[in-house]
Amino acid sequence: MRYRPEIDGLRTLAVLPVILFHAGLPGFGGGFVGVDVFFVISGYLITRILADEISAGRFSLLGFYERRARRILPALFLVMGLSFVFAWFWMLPRPFLDFSRSLVAVSLFASNIEFWRETGYFEAMTVSKPLLHTWSLAVEEQFYIVFPVLLGLLGRWRVRLRLCVLGGLAVLSLGWAQYLSAHDPDAAFYLPFSRAWELLAGALLALNMGQGRPLPRPLPRPLAEALATAGLAAIVLPIVLFSHETPTPSLWTLVPVLGAVLIIGFADARTGVGRILATRAMVGIGLISYSAYLFHQPLQAFTRLLALQEPSPLLLAAVGLLAVPLGWLSWRFVERPFRDRKVPITRGRLFAGCALVSAVFIGLGVQGHLTRGWPDRLPPAVVAATEAATERNEPEMACRFNDASTPALPVARCLVPGKPMVALVGDSHSFMYGASLRKALVARGMGFYQISRSGCIPLPGFVLRDQIHGARSCDHHVQQVWSQLDTLGPDVIVLSARWTAELLGVAFDNGAGAVVPENGDRHVDLRDPRRAVDDPARIAEVAAAMRAGLQKLLENHRIILIYPTPEAGWNVPEYAGRLLLHGQKITTLTTPSRVTRDRNAPITELFDSIESPNLFRVRPIDILCDSSLPGRCLTMQDGRSLYVDDNHLSAEGAGLIVPEILQQVERIVQP
Repeated sequence: MRYRPEIDGLRTLAVLPVILFHAGLPGFGGGFVGVDVFFVISGYLITRILADEISAGRFSLLGFYERRARRILPALFLVMGLSFVFAWFWMLPRPFLDFSRSLVAVSLFASNIEFWRETGYFEAMTVSKPLLHTWSLAVEEQFYIVFPVLLGLLGRWRVRLRLCVLGGLAVLSLGWAQYLSAHDPDAAFYLPFSRAWELLAGALLALNMGQGRPLPRPLPRPLAEALATAGLAAIVLPIVLFSHETPTPSLWTLVPVLGAVLIIGFADARTGVGRILATRAMVGIGLISYSAYLFHQPLQAFTRLLALQEPSPLLLAAVGLLAVPLGWLSWRFVERPFRDRKVPITRGRLFAGCALVSAVFIGLGVQGHLTRGWPDRLPPAVVAATEAATERNEPEMACRFNDASTPALPVARCLVPGKPMVALVGDSHSFMYGASLRKALVARGMGFYQISRSGCIPLPGFVLRDQIHGARSCDHHVQQVWSQLDTLGPDVIVLSARWTAELLGVAFDNGAGAVVPENGDRHVDLRDPRRAVDDPARIAEVAAAMRAGLQKLLENHRIILIYPTPEAGWNVPEYAGRLLLHGQKITTLTTPSRVTRDRNAPITELFDSIESPNLFRVRPIDILCDSSLPGRCLTMQDGRSLYVDDNHLSAEGAGLIVPEILQQVERIVQP
């Protein structure tokens, strides 16, 4: 197949926006479409090579996988190894635990599955994951496990039939991506079948072209110029105009995908676009784009992990662009020697060596998982300050539902029989009390039942909305929860949720140098069409609906209502750990109570306005703020974090609130 420099130039147009997007640089909000362009390029090149081999009778599946191993694995192993060394010295236990899991997943080419299980791609916490970007490699390799076999089976078919089969699969994949982006956007983003159509777009182009030329019968120059220019615009405009609100992948993703198809199909030396892409600078960066892509995410992630405050986009962009010279070194001394067979190694030894290195990384990852982040490598003070972030409450995990469509079925492990019976209900801010409250109630011979659903306040009639996932109804889940409670008949119901954040939907600035990541302006609304998060009418109507919902529940239930828990602003264990690693003290890690009280005033006033003999109140703010330090809210005590992150209490923190809950339980059951 004839070398086409403009394709390497297209790689540059793909990789640089991805780097700048991950830096958060303004103007590159849609830079993630660079990965879609990479998928098209990969589908085109691989299919062109496979089609030529199949037609010549030289196709070998082992030979194909050998080429993929030589191309992908040496540079990947280098980046994984360097990331592990850096993580060993500078990564705190909680992120090291996640990093360890990703080591295993990357080694098995399943990192897209792991990151799908962990969190959404556009959520704030993902930017500090050094191997997050390997999800795209996993998608490609999963695709190439199946595709060469399929293409080999279709090899004897007529070209038109092959195109029909692959085209049909591409349409099905695109349709599935469009459906899934509306119903499960994280799955749509990470899973291979919703991405296969992008690789198949390149494959279909390759099967329509002869010997790697832009077209078997070149179009007139003006038409080719127009199509190539349209392709360039179809890539550049999404880079500038798309954002994390754009459903991805979806019909919108057709724009950059078709742009890549047009450039590969029509941009040659006759066109201005082809000549620009074939310039020395564009080709040079394109040649090293794979290694540059591998290096940029660890560079930016570790910069974020080391910094006490979020680095500026300009700094992150500069750090990310260091991937270009590092990518050249990797390309020159690692990629090219293995790919061009300058390293004398047989196929069998190559496979064995890759399996051995993968096994080493899997072993390191498993050990990091089993030790909960390998804390022994860090000073004891750092371990004590950060261990809250790796807490495990296994009995309660079965009582926490993370999918709003999951029926809230009774779970035996969630129920401890006994009388009187206390039920704990709410979102993740109820889950954080589960272990401590269960232990205390069981010790008193009482029964306990828990059902928690992340992101869903325990009141019927609400929809959870954000810019990343759109709208997700919690109503089916909540209705089932209250139906269960009516059947179970608990003596006391404890309600806890992140009331303030869900009502206001804006990030919390603690007034001491930290802002809780906004994660797409997450908030609750009624079933009406989406409104702006700061719409006064929305806030007023939601507050009124919360009040009405609570009053309705109080007609038939005795409820302990837990008022809002103070948000910390910092991810407390991580921030404390970083301070200690930088040689600083953590004695001043408190926040202004005035800021916290002002933040929660709307919910506090709403709850205070509800009067009912069935209502009992617990105010975490009065316990954590202005108690031991006037004017301040505690986030740590005796060198240990009261939070597992920036808003959820640790077992240590929950232990300060649970005695007040127990006191209210005693008031109810022993009047």
